[in-house]
Amino acid sequence: MKYLIILLILAIPYAYALTADFDCPDEVTQNVEFTCNLEIFDSEGVYDFKLDLQKNEENIAKLYDPDKSSFQSSFYYLKEFIEAGSEEDVRVIIEESGNLDGLIKLRKEGSTESFNFSIKVLKGEIIEEDNVNLDNSNDEDEETSSNNKKSSNAEGKDNTIKEEAGNFSSIVTGEAILLSDPKESNQELMENEKNLVYESKSSKVVKYLSYVFSLFLIFFVLLLIKKRV
Repeated sequence: MKYLIILLILAIPYAYALTADFDCPDEVTQNVEFTCNLEIFDSEGVYDFKLDLQKNEENIAKLYDPDKSSFQSSFYYLKEFIEAGSEEDVRVIIEESGNLDGLIKLRKEGSTESFNFSIKVLKGEIIEEDNVNLDNSNDEDEETSSNNKKSSNAEGKDNTIKEEAGNFSSIVTGEAILLSDPKESNQELMENEKNLVYESKSSKVVKYLSYVFSLFLIFFVLLLIKKRV
């Protein structure tokens, strides 16, 4: 009886041995997202999921985390990702190429089950640095030419404004237009203003009164002379 109880205790874990089916495409491309289907049987509860895929002791895969709506390193578990007896799609990106071997890990309450898997990853397209530099140089040339056009347009506007301003003091001789220096024009105006004599109305009246008074005196003197005669 004692031995029977021991056998039953040892058999309990095998009665609930976890089975997992991880179905991925036969071939995938480096750095291109693909989808695998995960299904687990013969167990109960909800499991965390992790993809352990390494190269040179570095994780080279990313898993899409629905809770964060973004990809994260496969070093981290997707918590409470799948329930026993159900299936889920797993979105994966692998960053290296080659025939790769890894593990899928399912964790529940501190207990982890691991399953082997293999996948072939084709080398993805590599962007040539020369082409990138050429594109950048073309962009820089276009930007430089655009800036030159803007500066030339601005200079043209400035020249037009200067010409319009200079026309106020221009002298036309035949087909040529001679523009005088604004500083010299200002100096000439100042000299002309100095030469001008401004007379007020009162000063003009005083000036005329003196003439009238002089005429009156002359007339008065003539009258006196005439009476004496």
